[in-house]
Amino acid sequence: MRFSVYFLLTGAFAVLSLVSGLRNVTLDDSDSAIVYSAGWNVSSGTNSLDFGGSLHFSDNSTASATFTFRGVAVYLMDPFWSSGVGAQLQLDGQGPFVIDLRDYSVATELGLRETLQSQVVWSATQLPDTNHTLVITLGAGMDFVVLDGLM
Repeated sequence: MRFSVYFLLTGAFAVLSLVSGLRNVTLDDSDSAIVYSAGWNVSSGTNSLDFGGSLHFSDNSTASATFTFRGVAVYLMDPFWSSGVGAQLQLDGQGPFVIDLRDYSVATELGLRETLQSQVVWSATQLPDTNHTLVITLGAGMDFVVLDGLM
């Protein structure tokens, strides 16, 4: 009896240790863990719709942003726009996953502008707890790709 209680408690502590080892980290687009190729720009000034006040953007079809991480999930944060903005993602060579960031509730003739605050727009969960690589590029038919934050 004493022996089984010991193993039951030891197993419970092992599970708690594994669960408590996971943590959520939110990265702004300017974090050095995100590696940008040539062709990216940083928005000027500060915008309350952007996480951290600014974001990275590109209209270059060869531009990419790469984030390598170890974990079980990843989330992309971006604001919505009046037209032509999105992102194309590949995770560990899988995809592409195309994200349309257009806010269809606003008129496009008012010009390109942010309309909704940055929020989680894509996620990959239940990943194996190992190293992963997320690559973000401009997708076909998009005017701009934007990156505001990752979790």
